[in-house]
Amino acid sequence: MSIEDFNRIREVDEYASIDLSTGSEAYQALMNSVSAEAGETRISLSGDREEHPGYNMTSSMIGWYNRFVGPARRNAIAALNAHAQEIELTRGAQGE
Repeated sequence: MSIEDFNRIREVDEYASIDLSTGSEAYQALMNSVSAEAGETRISLSGDREEHPGYNMTSSMIGWYNRFVGPARRNAIAALNAHAQEIELTRGAQGE
């Protein structure tokens, strides 16, 4: 396997093709959830914890990410890692 083979990884294509355009299901879901959340008297943001996808996200944002982005992103990263381990680098070293 070579580095050029990274252009043909199905999981990466699926991740890159998530429709986040205005009017898409993912867009509408995010806008609806944050609009509802904006009416609350208190909004908490996530910190640096492993169970959350990032810093400073509201609970609605985390739920949206876990529904629309997280699974495809995790699959793409796992697929890239698997392919990287199959690339033989100079002097026999394996990629990681």
